[in-house]
Amino acid sequence: MENNKDFEKLEEQYKRYMDLEEFNKNSKPKIDRISKIIFWGIKSISITSILIGIAVLIFAFITIYALVYTATPKNVLKSLKELYGEEFEIIEDFGAKDAKSKGLYIVSPKNNKNIQFKMLNTTQFRNDNDYSAQRTKYYIDKCKDKKLLEGVKVDESTFTYEGIEFLQYTLYIELNDYSEIEEKTEKAYKLAKYLYSQDNKMDEPIFLDVKDMISLISVHCNTDKSLDEEINSVKYDYIQTLYVNDKKEELKKIGQDEIDKIWKPKYLQIVVNEKETTEKVEYNIEDKKYQIVNISRFLKQLDNVEILKIGMFSQEIKKIKFNDKTYKIEQGLNNGKNKDDVIYTEENVDNICKKLNCEIKYDYLNEKIYVKMK
Repeated sequence: MENNKDFEKLEEQYKRYMDLEEFNKNSKPKIDRISKIIFWGIKSISITSILIGIAVLIFAFITIYALVYTATPKNVLKSLKELYGEEFEIIEDFGAKDAKSKGLYIVSPKNNKNIQFKMLNTTQFRNDNDYSAQRTKYYIDKCKDKKLLEGVKVDESTFTYEGIEFLQYTLYIELNDYSEIEEKTEKAYKLAKYLYSQDNKMDEPIFLDVKDMISLISVHCNTDKSLDEEINSVKYDYIQTLYVNDKKEELKKIGQDEIDKIWKPKYLQIVVNEKETTEKVEYNIEDKKYQIVNISRFLKQLDNVEILKIGMFSQEIKKIKFNDKTYKIEQGLNNGKNKDDVIYTEENVDNICKKLNCEIKYDYLNEKIYVKMK
């Protein structure tokens, strides 16, 4: 009997052992999956924390670098050189003395220590310094030829930018009538040449101020035009100003014959085969011809144009096929070559339409140019 009981105990223990083994086998995959989930969760949190930390460090570095770089005198001088094409040096640095100054410097061109001007450390815009105004004022004040300055008026004031007051200095000559253009333009031209002789980096304008009208008629110090070319340019701008301001009586005084000789509308809208487009031609005062503002957009308006090549980065048309003929599109003027199978982006619309075998008709009154495909 005892032997039977012992045997039963052993059998029961063995059964419990086998049940435990079965439980372990069934539970192991679940435990492994849970362990993996916990492991990857911890790993993901660690990676995310590391990435966030790196991002914060990068942002902090960029911010500090930007602040330091912006405030660096070397960068201020580099910015000025890019704007004006000459070397400068800092005379006084207020940024180091006064935190409220926002990095204000007193700067001078290296070739003339007598000119001093204010410069902020923003180095982004031309209105963060008053070099142009101080330079113009300096050369006008030192001009000994008083006849050169007769009739020349100065608008001297100040403007405030980022809490700093800067000099504003503009030269202008009153232009009250079309008949005064030759005399007043010559005066502005001579003054521009004087300023340029003092500093060949100057490009400031001398304005010809039209009474009671908003205009930007001017002669620039670095003009490369002859006096006659400047006079014609001013005449054109004067008539254009009258049209813009709807001064019909003043236009009548000039006379239609004179207007036709000098002036054409600045822009004409292109109409192709009686279909209006958004493209325009622009009047060139020098050669008295119209040029297409955007060749690529114009060519796309023509029916049956097959685009053969487009610039990889510019997306400008480089080659087309039209009416069974292939044309290359090249940048700039024709430089006297004027090849029949090449369309130049800056050649006049008459030449282009001739090459494409198109008829054109100008309608100045309605400011349109009609292009008819043959």
